[in-house]
Amino acid sequence: MQHVTIKKGDILDEPVGVIVSTANPHLLMSGGVNGAILMRGGHDVQAQLQNHLKSLGRKHVPPGTVVVTGPGPLKCKHILHAVSINALYESSPALIAETIRNVLNAAIELNATSIAIPALATGYGPLTMSEFASGLHNGLTTFAKQADVDRLEVRINLWRMEDVDIIRQTMSAETSKTRITGDQPMPPSPITGVAEVVLSVKDIPTMRDFYKNVLGFKLHGEACHENGPEPDPGGIPTITFLTIVDIDSPLGRHGHPQLLVLIDHQRHVFARSRLVGHDITRSTLNHLAFEIPPDSYDDWQRKLTDLGLEPTTSEFPAMNAKALFIKDPEGNTLELICHSS
Repeated sequence: MQHVTIKKGDILDEPVGVIVSTANPHLLMSGGVNGAILMRGGHDVQAQLQNHLKSLGRKHVPPGTVVVTGPGPLKCKHILHAVSINALYESSPALIAETIRNVLNAAIELNATSIAIPALATGYGPLTMSEFASGLHNGLTTFAKQADVDRLEVRINLWRMEDVDIIRQTMSAETSKTRITGDQPMPPSPITGVAEVVLSVKDIPTMRDFYKNVLGFKLHGEACHENGPEPDPGGIPTITFLTIVDIDSPLGRHGHPQLLVLIDHQRHVFARSRLVGHDITRSTLNHLAFEIPPDSYDDWQRKLTDLGLEPTTSEFPAMNAKALFIKDPEGNTLELICHSS
């Protein structure tokens, strides 16, 4: 069975093997998803596209063409550049269906197990979201009749929830071999990585110097929160942030690398008033922090609430981040943190 998920979110950050990008017949990355890739540093991708045209001895490709390139600055393995408009930027649901079939066939040839697709021909192109949905459904339905599609997960990434609703309403969930996720609440996007490891410590300077000098971590920042949530500029630090590694994620691109955090549990106002995590006489682990995509924050909060886990919320303006906190069955504190977009 082919699994199709329709969701709101930035396609460039979708954790899939293949990302589909909008493309024009001249394969110039001038706007849409391709323009966003170029802005992230995808100049090598543009060079690959132009080299493809040169290899064909042409200045443009026909509508429905799909061109494979490397990932450039993205985390996926391949980008499929889908030409769903003609030279006059005209399109139709029939062309969308053809392009979708070509995209999915290309993904199968690449041995992909997951693919993310944007709304084609709806930005610079002339189609409404309903017209795109009609072509998308036609393409998926035809493609689902193939025998080798069971392993491919398809995600449709859209910018607005109203567009998600239009796609869900337009596409029928009764296709014999296609299951559209949408009648039930959408599951949140998966965890994207470990954001922080947080330790309760007695001596921040000694621990800070150890991790800097022995493991090579770099000082990211520190602050004194001995008397309240507002930092005391002249106080002795009660919390220190050390960079383990810079990461290419929404948090990482906005000033929050993967961190080791040291908290003085005797002086830090929050640790002193309500020690989180394990009893420090048995463990110095304060809590674990996992990064989630920014657009999944509300979905995670709703899921955790529905599970009876009573998530608490916090915002960290200095780090452009916000988080949900819960307890695991043995009392460990878990933090789901994301960039405050």
